[in-house]
Amino acid sequence: MPSLVVFLLFGKFVIVISMNPIIIDGKMIASNIMAQLKQKPAPRGFVAVFVSTHDTISDSFVKQKEKISGELGIEMRRYEVLPDDTNDSLRERVLKVARAKRCVGVVLQSPLPASCDIRYIANAIPPHKDLDCLSARAIGAVYQEKAHVIPPAIRVVCHILSEYKKTISDFSNVSVVGQGLLVGKPLGVWLSGHVSHIHLLDKGFDMESLKESDLIILGTGNAGLIRGEYISSGAWVIDFGYDARSGKLSGDLDAHTVSHLGLYTPTPGGTGPILVASLFENIFAV
Repeated sequence: MPSLVVFLLFGKFVIVISMNPIIIDGKMIASNIMAQLKQKPAPRGFVAVFVSTHDTISDSFVKQKEKISGELGIEMRRYEVLPDDTNDSLRERVLKVARAKRCVGVVLQSPLPASCDIRYIANAIPPHKDLDCLSARAIGAVYQEKAHVIPPAIRVVCHILSEYKKTISDFSNVSVVGQGLLVGKPLGVWLSGHVSHIHLLDKGFDMESLKESDLIILGTGNAGLIRGEYISSGAWVIDFGYDARSGKLSGDLDAHTVSHLGLYTPTPGGTGPILVASLFENIFAV
């Protein structure tokens, strides 16, 4: 049975209903994706991952990609991004690798050095090999609904909705918090053609505006930024945010204040595994 939960917000009591929300099992969904991919012939070639050598979080994400590529029988090659790399030096190396006939995909693992513009460098990658869809041509194809390679964040949302027999048009009001290149921006492009009301929110937004939404997608990378009292009962929250600065991996959603939600993704174990599996779906999509 639902129960009442009371928050104290700005000196006022706010009452929400506890609904025992669905907690997404990202590993299970990722496993289902992998099972489908394993039934297909593995592409003959390698995936190139450009990663900064000084970033330990990036290294952990690359190891996840290496694990998945091994399971699918696809070779993965690491290329080091050095602290003194410039836009032009890195773009030239990316272009050389991407042009290789045996290269079936390229990943620019964030973050790159501050001196490097990831969009400028990604524009050197052919759209069918741009697995994160960072280049202008790749995201343009998504906007025109002509893309075979889809931003992984869009695939993640579709997989989660499909798991519960939902489509994006079932939601009347959607908020996307954070406007990064991997999550907020591609989802904004996609959602603009599929929902009647969309709010694209970034720094300094009014938290109260979230109460209007029945689906909230998070991608700021600020641990616990969004608390449950700003979200309506029964709303769905898909959290792509990750923050490991405290030594513990946390999402944008404060997981201690979510008992009244309809569904949410935990961190870790939520969108992360699905995101990696979705990246590899793009290799098979061409």
